[in-house]
Amino acid sequence: LTALMLGSLVGDTVTVRNVSPSPETARLIECLGGWGAEIAESDGAVTVRGTAFEREVFIPESCPDGAMAAAAAAGIFSGRSVRIGNRGPGFEGAMGDLLPLLRGLGYDGDVEEDGAGFVFGKSDSPPAGSCTAETSGEAEAAAAAALASGASNEIVSLGAAASQAFRLLSLFGGVSDQRKGAGERGEELARRKARAAGAKMPDSRWFAPSRGEREIVVPGDTLIGAAVAASAAVLSGSDVRIRAVSWEPERRGFFDALRRMKAGIEWTPRQGFSLDAADVWIHGTARAGVHLTPRQAETIGPELLLLGAVAAAAPGETLLRGSRAFPR
Repeated sequence: LTALMLGSLVGDTVTVRNVSPSPETARLIECLGGWGAEIAESDGAVTVRGTAFEREVFIPESCPDGAMAAAAAAGIFSGRSVRIGNRGPGFEGAMGDLLPLLRGLGYDGDVEEDGAGFVFGKSDSPPAGSCTAETSGEAEAAAAAALASGASNEIVSLGAAASQAFRLLSLFGGVSDQRKGAGERGEELARRKARAAGAKMPDSRWFAPSRGEREIVVPGDTLIGAAVAASAAVLSGSDVRIRAVSWEPERRGFFDALRRMKAGIEWTPRQGFSLDAADVWIHGTARAGVHLTPRQAETIGPELLLLGAVAAAAPGETLLRGSRAFPR
């Protein structure tokens, strides 16, 4: 979803291969077409060529949640107003999360509710030169703002979930660890504060968007691969191989947890993809509980629910301490 959403903002042809045939993909493709992008589909590949927004950007209820923030940021920082259709229960709460995100990116416009949704007015300012991100979605929204406006920005990651997004963002521009302003003394002070608090040092990267045709080959979805692995880890006599699962270092914590639970699991790197990928082999059930630190929990993400199912079937205690990924 992110590859297609950001690809539509590059301005040149972007081809994404090995696209999931999920309903969410189809809904996003329909949205991109409604925003003026040229779309072609063939044999699991989607080619998208976006155009500049020419009118108010309407984000319908059908737009996948994973693309909504990036689409809103792209519309606002391309100088257009954005209307988001009412998405049913929990919609106002989602808008309560989206507005601070957009403010953090530099949005200074008004927000109105008209019964059918929310309208974000045009922004009179470019994206902020520096913004913070706790989730991958927030990092992707910052990149969308940069791509839509043509401006570079610094993305300060406050968590593992955001840090893992940097590899994906590098496919759409330059991502470097160049930091501005703090200097070595400031960085050392921040490092000591983080260490004293038992937290990870903030990861600051500079994102500079770039144009040009490109091809992105996507590995298999982490969550789907984890669901298959979880099933195998609770069934006696399992012998399952999962090919080409996405294997980003900050996103594969579920598989690391299975290994610590003494499940029979092995993996080997897989080549030929634009992001890290691996083949995974599960050949034994989980035989122990696992204690996870907040840092470890952040690398698991939504697979935490799957881990609960495995833990219920495994001997021993599984303990998860509070984190941004699972705060309570």
